[in-house]
Amino acid sequence: PLWFIPCLLITETLFFLIRKLSTRNQRLIIVTASLSIGFSLYTTLPNYLPWSFAQAFTMLAFYIIGDLFKTINIKNTTNLTLFSLIFITTALSITFLPILSTANVAYNTLGNYWLFLITSIIGIIAIISSMILIERKFHNIKLLTFLGQNTLFIMSCHLVLYACIKGFTFFVLKLSLDIYHNIYVNILLVCSTILISIPLIMGVNKYIPWLVGKKIKK
Repeated sequence: PLWFIPCLLITETLFFLIRKLSTRNQRLIIVTASLSIGFSLYTTLPNYLPWSFAQAFTMLAFYIIGDLFKTINIKNTTNLTLFSLIFITTALSITFLPILSTANVAYNTLGNYWLFLITSIIGIIAIISSMILIERKFHNIKLLTFLGQNTLFIMSCHLVLYACIKGFTFFVLKLSLDIYHNIYVNILLVCSTILISIPLIMGVNKYIPWLVGKKIKK
């Protein structure tokens, strides 16, 4: 899972330079150029460049698009508008679902490149709208805040925890690994991983916070 960190570093570096050296109108041109480069690398060098360099140009486009639309204060929209956005994006997602391929950004396998971009933006709109509604209903959800502040640990260790849980069910409980082909079992796997992560995160934050880039509290 650590492919994400070098990809993020390259994307953040490119975006920092673009923000410093370009105007808002120029970024409209840059986002087109970034997508063109990303598409060219995707079709010619899908996964041959180090540090997820090929993926970085595609991810950069999302950064720039987000920056261009950040002036739209969606938090001030009405609940009806948010529900409408969720309904529309869900309907579009269901419509596109039969023609979508499995996407794996780690290996730069995105299926139809432009369809991947469109459906990704649709998903982003749906998630943002949903999160605003949840925030309005439940206000500050401490568990989600805690997990959000510790995503680096979860990202780094979730595959190890997956392997441990699968090993336990296979060697101790004598269950076939075929059970993990079931979506509900996989949902349970994710929930179990998050629950196991919580005490581990608390231990790391307390005793070795430098491991995840945090300062030692005195």
